[in-house]
Amino acid sequence: MCIRDRYMGMRKMSLWILLLLLTSTVLSQTLSKMKVMSPKTLSTNFPNGIEFNIGNFGKVPYGKSLLGKLYLADPIDGCQPLTPIFHKESDPSNKKKNTAPFVLVERGGCDFVTKTHYAEIIGAKMVIVINYENQPSIVMGDDGLGNTLGIPSIIISYADGKQLKEKLNSKVPEEQTVTLLVKFDMPQNLNVEYMLWISSTHQSAYTFLERFRKFHNLFEGAIKIQPHYVLWYCYHCKFEGWNDQSNPNCISGGRYCAPDPDDSGPASGRQVVMEDLRQMCIFEKYPALWWDYMEGFGNTCLDEFQTTCYKRVLEAVGISNDVIEQCIKESFKGELVRSDNDKLEKERELFKNMNIPFWPALIINQVTYRGNLEDPEEVFDAICASFTKAPEICELYYNPADPSLWHYLSLVLIAVAVFGVFLYMIVIIYKKRLRKELSKQMESHITTAVSQYVAMKDMPATNEGL
Repeated sequence: MCIRDRYMGMRKMSLWILLLLLTSTVLSQTLSKMKVMSPKTLSTNFPNGIEFNIGNFGKVPYGKSLLGKLYLADPIDGCQPLTPIFHKESDPSNKKKNTAPFVLVERGGCDFVTKTHYAEIIGAKMVIVINYENQPSIVMGDDGLGNTLGIPSIIISYADGKQLKEKLNSKVPEEQTVTLLVKFDMPQNLNVEYMLWISSTHQSAYTFLERFRKFHNLFEGAIKIQPHYVLWYCYHCKFEGWNDQSNPNCISGGRYCAPDPDDSGPASGRQVVMEDLRQMCIFEKYPALWWDYMEGFGNTCLDEFQTTCYKRVLEAVGISNDVIEQCIKESFKGELVRSDNDKLEKERELFKNMNIPFWPALIINQVTYRGNLEDPEEVFDAICASFTKAPEICELYYNPADPSLWHYLSLVLIAVAVFGVFLYMIVIIYKKRLRKELSKQMESHITTAVSQYVAMKDMPATNEGL
């Protein structure tokens, strides 16, 4: 088998592995648990709640809770338009408890986004998927249309789902009302750090960074980003002592590889890995300008990995190419490109140890963000929910001061000021008139007193000589 054929087989296998990871990656960590509020006969079976995993699509209300009454989907797999199984006006339990309708579906028959789509059409506020029997929990993947959904979805175990179904199908009316409380919590810290796992070929990663940048800046240093890069390795090269330098999609003898970005085109996976390394050096040497570079590279160079397009972007944003090239050179343990690389070695180990389930992936306070990366406001909400005490901007962004209120207050202040000036003028005028009046009265009294004194002096003395 020639090298090219061997590589094509390896690349096809990698694509299948990628697809598998996107749709059914096993995770040991769940963000929270779902509490059974009623009926009591069911809640006693789950004193610690029901574990779930959140789907990686739709709108996840991080930092909030949903209280909902559960309904069974018809058809149960949720793969066709659902029968309207509830109506807010005709369901008194919703009015009394202010609950949102949840829809319970079974896994299989179609993708998870389709199930959620049909449930949202009939007014569901959340979808609960029952997993296959004897299957570990998975990450429900996006089919590419998940950004159009406005509700979250979660998946629970077969055993837990079976108990919920039994209650919904109960012949006792009181037992049929299943109410659930779901909290979408995030682990909280005084300061928030988030990782972004990407490859330099990911258009969606560049789009996210461009849209989220203004939100990142709103926190004014209260949050920190750390980019990381997804890396593969050549499996058979490991057994050949990492000496295969012929693979066009790998460097360092096959230790670090990337899929060919344009198949039979001029670019190669090796150039992708080198761009990953370049971006790592840019963030290390110029963290503030890294944002500018990523925006410029994403807009102009994704189709030009084989060219020196990156140099034009470096120059445009004010980054020294010499500094970056030196950083790349020093990261290799020996000969450039052929020897092992310190930075990439650490990156691949971290990727493996963290068990990153999909990419681009956002990790906030060590928890994988689930939901729509295309909407920066949803990520903003998740980050705000990750603070022990959320910064003021988290409140001000959604509740800015009402301009009409400021206008009203301004008018009031102006009116008060005018009224104050008016009172002041009245007081001044009054004082002047009072002073003038007093002056006249004093003048009158003095004139009278003087006149009387003169008159007394001019009177003849009647007792003269006595």
